[in-house]
Amino acid sequence: MPRVEIPGFVGGIGRLRGRQIGVEDGWNYIVFRTAPTHGKTADYIQKIPGVTPFLSVPGATSVRGLFSENGRAFVGAGGIFTEFFADGTLRTPFVPIVEDANPVTISSGGANIVDAGLLVVSGGTGIVWDLVTNTQIPISAPGLELPYSMGTVIDLYGIVVKFDSIQFNFSNLNNFSVFDAADFAARSEASDNISAIVRNHRELWVLGQLTTEVWQDTGDVDTPFAPIPGVFLEQGCIAPYSALSVDNTVFWLGRNVQGGGIVYRANGYTPDRVSHDAIELALSLSADLTRTIGWSMQMDGQTFYGLYVPDLPEQLVYNIATASWTRWARWNPQACVWFPWFARCHCDAFGKHLVADWSSGTIYEVSARFYGNTVMA
Repeated sequence: MPRVEIPGFVGGIGRLRGRQIGVEDGWNYIVFRTAPTHGKTADYIQKIPGVTPFLSVPGATSVRGLFSENGRAFVGAGGIFTEFFADGTLRTPFVPIVEDANPVTISSGGANIVDAGLLVVSGGTGIVWDLVTNTQIPISAPGLELPYSMGTVIDLYGIVVKFDSIQFNFSNLNNFSVFDAADFAARSEASDNISAIVRNHRELWVLGQLTTEVWQDTGDVDTPFAPIPGVFLEQGCIAPYSALSVDNTVFWLGRNVQGGGIVYRANGYTPDRVSHDAIELALSLSADLTRTIGWSMQMDGQTFYGLYVPDLPEQLVYNIATASWTRWARWNPQACVWFPWFARCHCDAFGKHLVADWSSGTIYEVSARFYGNTVMA
C-alpha cells in the first residue's frame, strides 16, 4: 500500500481554549522531517529520548549549571562547584558557592589567560576557577556592588550584571579575578533595567526588561564596550535565564510595554515570534514567568530550545528544524499528575548529552537508547 502524505497532518501543540478551535496536542514526542525524496518531504513523530543516571552530586537538591569545553566538564549544584569526569566521579575538594534558586552561569576564557579560566556566578557572587591549577581564585572587586545576577566572557573580558541595574561591570583584560567599580558601562538608549546578557557572534546582547540593545567591543582600553549604532529592539526579556545563544542567534521569553509571554528568536536585529497562541496560553498559566529557565540541546540533527517553568506541569520544547512545539513531562503514578521533564541545563561532554535535574542532584545522560526510561516517577 503506498504511503499517504497529508501536508500539515503531523505537528506539535495546537490546542487552544476550545476544542473546536484546535485539538492537536503533543506530549513526549518530537516532530521530525524526512529527507526530501523526489522533491517531497514528510513529517513524522518519534518519542522523546530517554535518560539514565550519569552521576549524583552529594547533598545537592538541584543541579544549577553545567559547562564543558576542551574535553573537560564542570557542574554547579546546590552550594558547590567542581569538575566531573567521564567515569562519573567528581574532583574533590569541592569549591563552595552561594546557593539560591537561580542557575549558575559558567563562562570560559581558556586556560592560557593570566588569572582567568572559568568565570562562575552563583547566588549573587562570583568566583574564578583556574583551569591550570584547578583551584579557586578570589575575585578582587573593590567597590563593586553585589549581588550579581549572571556573568559571561567576551573578548577576554569578564562581565557581570548587578540585579535591578542599568549597568554591567567588566574585568581587567585577560584577568577575570580583578574588577574595579569604575569599570562599568550603562544603558543609555533606554531606562529599563538589564534583565539578561548573552554573548552571540562576539556581540553582547543586553536584554532589558522592556527593550534590548546590542553592544560591541570598541577596542578602546578605557571604554571597551558601546552600543552598536542604530540597533535597538522594542522587546525586552521577562525571564533573565530564558535568554540563550542557540542555532547561531538569540532566543528569549519576551516582554515589552504591552505585556509579556511570547518567545522570540532574533532574525538579525529583529525579534521574530516563534511561539504561537497555544504556547502562549500554556505560559499564561504560570503565576510567575520571571522564573522561567531556558536550555538547549542538539541531538539527532535536531536543535531544541526548552523552557522549564517551575509551576507548570510540563516543559515546552521547540524543535528549530521543524518549527514545532511539544510538551516534555514525567508521570507521577502515585499522585497521577504530570510534572516537568528533567532538564534545566545541558552540556555535551565525553560523547554524551548530559542534562541537569531541577529536582535532585543527579546529572542524566540523554539518548534514544534509553526510550524505556522517558517517563519516571
